[in-house]
Amino acid sequence: MLVAQASSLNGRTSAYFNHPSHGSSILVSLNGQWKAFSSTCTHRPCTVDFQSSELYCPCHGATFSAENGSVTRGPAQVALAEYGVIEQNGGVYVSNSRIN
Repeated sequence: MLVAQASSLNGRTSAYFNHPSHGSSILVSLNGQWKAFSSTCTHRPCTVDFQSSELYCPCHGATFSAENGSVTRGPAQVALAEYGVIEQNGGVYVSNSRIN
C-alpha cells in the first residue's frame, strides 16, 4: 500500500501512518533506508517514538531496535511487528504482511 510520496518525507526521520490491516504504525529512516513497524508498544498499548537509532516507549521505558523491531530494553518482551518497505516511482509502499 502507498504510505507517502517520498518527497513529502524529505528531511524527516520518522512518520506515523495508519496501516489498513495492522493499525497505528511508524516509518523510520535508518541509514538512508525506510523501515516500517507497528507503533504500539508490545508491553502495554502506548505509542513509541523514534529517537536516534531506536524506538522508545515513553510510558514504561521499553526500547526496540530500529533495525528489526527487537526488544533492546524491557519491560517489553516481544518485538514490534515489522513490515516490508519498497520505494518505487516516487512513492513509499508498505507490505500488508509482517516480515518478522
